[in-house]
Amino acid sequence: MKKLFLIPTALVILLTATFVIGQNTRFSDPKTVIKEWRRFKVMRTPI
Repeated sequence: MKKLFLIPTALVILLTATFVIGQNTRFSDPKTVIKEWRRFKVMRTPI
């Protein structure tokens, strides 16, 4: 029973860590941050 609980938990932790590392890598480059923020603002602008 413990094995069935540990496998999904480990997968969730692994995916979360991968996502966080990816975000930190993307936002460490200032040019990328400005480009991403502009795209985000454009997407949020109501039509």
